[in-house]
Amino acid sequence: MRRTLVWVLPVLAALLYLWWNGAVRTVCAEATWPFRRAAEGVKDWFSPNEEAERENAALRVRLIEAERLERENAALRAALGWAQEHPAYIAAPVLDYGGGLGVWPRLTIGVGSAQGVEPGATVVAPEGLVGRVAADNLAPHTCQVILLSDPTNRVAAEVTDLARGILQGDAGDDLGTRPDESLLYAPRPLRLRYIEKNTFLPTKQAVVSTGDGGLYPGGIPIGTVQRVSMDESGLAQVAEVAPAVDPSTLDLVFVRVREQGDER
Repeated sequence: MRRTLVWVLPVLAALLYLWWNGAVRTVCAEATWPFRRAAEGVKDWFSPNEEAERENAALRVRLIEAERLERENAALRAALGWAQEHPAYIAAPVLDYGGGLGVWPRLTIGVGSAQGVEPGATVVAPEGLVGRVAADNLAPHTCQVILLSDPTNRVAAEVTDLARGILQGDAGDDLGTRPDESLLYAPRPLRLRYIEKNTFLPTKQAVVSTGDGGLYPGGIPIGTVQRVSMDESGLAQVAEVAPAVDPSTLDLVFVRVREQGDER
């Protein structure tokens, strides 16, 4: 009997304490409720603008969101206006940044062979050249774009009336923990190679495609010259080019489709 009481009594005491504690807290809360209400009234009396301040804060949040939407709508209207002036191109939404492995030299976009897109088709934004459609990932309604930062993507380019060369991507830095499988990708500047050794090339000059080779049409903006130096051989110059288009900001691009009699 004594052994039973040894554990029963503490349990009963604990249950009684919990009941009493809850009951006391409830009674105290009910008893102090009128005073707390009065205190809230006094607070509102001395701070009549608190509600207005909350409303103003909510209005500021809505205003920021409205301004963001307006900027996006303005950019979309400008892009669609550009498309009307260039009927050889069709609009395509950007579906994914990074292609199949999440590596930045590619984008996935929402048009494909069903819309007349062909391998190697030129992809642009209103600001300039984006890249070309990859042959290995062209599906009926989607495709991948090989960006200019991909070293395999070469463009015949020129600084008008000053120099010509071949523009090539210089890959980039994969900032992830696993090689070639990260969305954290930092592209390096593009490089315009094979510029004549004695050519004077100022910085901030525009670089455009020449159309040579037939891969890309001529006259598409590519970027601006940042720096010029001798290449590894010492026989030619190479210019670092800041791209005109930042792929990470793209929501919409335009793909050139073949028209009747068009040899691209």
